Amino acid sequence: MKGRSWMIRFSLSGSVFVMALLLADQPAIAQDTPAGAPQATDSRGLEEIVVTARRKEESSLKVPVAVTAIGSATIERTNASDLTRIAQISPQIQVVNSSTAVASFVSIRGIGAASNDQFIEQSVLMDIDGMQLGRGRVTGLAMFDLQQVEVMKGPQSLFFGKNSPQGVISIKSRGPGDTLNGYIRAGYEFNARERYIEGAIGGPLTETIGLRIALRADKTAGWLKNVAPEGPQVNPVDPFFPNIPGRYKDRRPGSRNVAGRLTATWTPSSSFDTTLKVLVADSHNDGDAGSRELFCAPGVTKLTDYGVADPTSDCKLDGRVSVGGLNPAIASEMTGGKQTEAFGAGRNTLITLVSNYSPTDNLTLTSTTGYYHYKYRGIDNANLTSRPVVSGRNNASNTSVTQELRLSSNFGGPLNFVVGAFYEYGKRLQDSIAILRSVGPDPTTGLHYTLANISRDRTDAYSGFGLVKWAFAEQFELSAGARYTKEVKDSERVSPYLHAAFAGRFSPAGTVLTGKYKDDDLSPEVSLSWKPEERQLVYATYKHGYHSGGFAAPTTLSVINNMGPIGSPGTLQYGPEKTKGGEIGYKASLLDRSLRIELAAFRYNVSGLQITSFDGRNFAYSINNAGKARTQGLEASAEWRATQELTLRGAFGYVDAKYVRYVGAPCTKAQSAVTPVGCVQDLSGHQLPRAPKYSATGGADYDIEVGNDMKLGFNVDFKYASSSNQQETLDPNAFQKAYWLLNAGVRLYQDDSGWSLALQGRNLTNEHVSTYTLDKSAGGIGEYQAIPLRTREIRLEAGYKF
Repeated sequence: MKGRSWMIRFSLSGSVFVMALLLADQPAIAQDTPAGAPQATDSRGLEEIVVTARRKEESSLKVPVAVTAIGSATIERTNASDLTRIAQISPQIQVVNSSTAVASFVSIRGIGAASNDQFIEQSVLMDIDGMQLGRGRVTGLAMFDLQQVEVMKGPQSLFFGKNSPQGVISIKSRGPGDTLNGYIRAGYEFNARERYIEGAIGGPLTETIGLRIALRADKTAGWLKNVAPEGPQVNPVDPFFPNIPGRYKDRRPGSRNVAGRLTATWTPSSSFDTTLKVLVADSHNDGDAGSRELFCAPGVTKLTDYGVADPTSDCKLDGRVSVGGLNPAIASEMTGGKQTEAFGAGRNTLITLVSNYSPTDNLTLTSTTGYYHYKYRGIDNANLTSRPVVSGRNNASNTSVTQELRLSSNFGGPLNFVVGAFYEYGKRLQDSIAILRSVGPDPTTGLHYTLANISRDRTDAYSGFGLVKWAFAEQFELSAGARYTKEVKDSERVSPYLHAAFAGRFSPAGTVLTGKYKDDDLSPEVSLSWKPEERQLVYATYKHGYHSGGFAAPTTLSVINNMGPIGSPGTLQYGPEKTKGGEIGYKASLLDRSLRIELAAFRYNVSGLQITSFDGRNFAYSINNAGKARTQGLEASAEWRATQELTLRGAFGYVDAKYVRYVGAPCTKAQSAVTPVGCVQDLSGHQLPRAPKYSATGGADYDIEVGNDMKLGFNVDFKYASSSNQQETLDPNAFQKAYWLLNAGVRLYQDDSGWSLALQGRNLTNEHVSTYTLDKSAGGIGEYQAIPLRTREIRLEAGYKF
């Protein structure tokens, strides 16, 4: 009853507020131009937002979904070249991108699945040019030449399928255009010594064929200063390899990236069109843990490796790291003589083909084919100090093929429908080698590293979906539908090698674990919309979301690991995550379209929340299903074009995301020291990790004409997030205090085409923020590793567009 009364109060207060807004706008409604008369336009009017939340282009004011749409102008103005920067201008959204092949994280409204495990899928789906991707690795893809990014909040299972229980981030790149067009821009960021250049050209080749080519390249020295000593050093932690080379670079995380996209369209008739997009992106960085920083709990003054202090570490998040180079002999052994320095290299290939055929004026058949391949290899100093004692080599690959067929109607009557079918094939490989502590050569093989593991997965997923929409009483629309999903995963975990000194702790050489995971799900959805007038929408929805289970792929296998039933001791199997709940919302474009507002109140219950935690003793990640979690809250946003020159915007979010029941949670490192075997804790009632209760964004743009077809523009943006714990175990020392981020810029530009020059600043107050926290490898109690937010950026950029 307590939960129901909360929702009733929410609904009543929301209804009262919406009605007040409706009444406040009545004079404007009464003065609307009569039907058929010419429509007056206000130069201050905001552009209409068009979204694809229902897999077709519609005005946001017609869609009963909470959507944040970020257009190309905003992306360019804020230099949002990756998803972490998109999250900085959107409340209740968090994106953590690590340079590793795994540790990336996306959450909406306080819930997300951390992909520290190579094979776990996100609970926030990525949709890139029509292809649905559930792996966190795609958060690191360069974002360039984009038309729009949409953040859809809440379950989106009906139109986007599994692995979207908390929402979808949809990324749409630009098409060729109707006329010849393009741009080129280049910039330099001073603190990280980052250089980049990108450009595109597109247009029609013939009356039926269009083409666009876009390219981007960048190179960064790094924004973390590496203070580890240079030159040969002595490593007192490793008596077998006492000589180490010292640091190999004075900055981290260095990177260089090259990406290109080809877009081709063919429209032979008014009833058929097809679009092909091919993206290839190569990346190279300083290693698996290149973007991480170490810090300590209060009272701990030095970072350690197996109890030996690192003399150059400072134990603080301050933009300084102390990371030494790898032992060349160990690195060469793990890479087969190919590499002796830390590195990470990956390639992403994404191909989509979207075709639309209209056999009649009111039916459209859409085919969406997608292919994605990712390959990564890397090695790094995993203990992140000047003395490398824990190192790992990770080779990974992922291949996905998807096919969707969708038939939608556009009848003139009150009833319309959407039906479709979807298939996904996935294949994943992880090949890992690690040295956890040097103990001399193995007596049989002569190798020095600790162990090797290979994980393989194959996924086949099938689904069918349908939706019926009924427009009645002129102002109302009722839609109801469901998606059925069936999924099969075949998994294999192999231990080809184990050093004799670690026998009894990890799975012996020759261990082969196999398992098959099967599951199915029915996710219904119903929504009721009311349009009191053309520029307003009130809606209520009830939805289910589904996040598939499977088998964990840890970098180390313990002797007790198995592929047994979910919940059994040592099992690698974890169950699905299911979300049920609803929300009410209000959208409006008021004051002659110069003011746009959105409000939403939501409440969702999550069963089997998938939690990834780090086992510092075994240097491995594990996946557990929390018993039950809940997220509920409010969000509001507004954008107002106050004058032709000035635009103001703001958004606020409140989210209460907590464990309702989680009695078998993993322990903190300090708790495990007291209870080494079988330690668990009860986290019921606690706030979820990385789920700040309050968040807000805001900003302003001011653009004035300065003559000769030139404009001078100023922009300022801020983001606020309240405190939250950054670690799955809710270690009390892993709290990130509340923080503000301030971004600002000034630019001189020609509006439609021509030259531009911009000076942009991000995180101008130089806040040091942990976005994700783990226990330090080989460290003691109170020692942690963090994925920090990038510190202050000062960027100068010049461009030309036509």
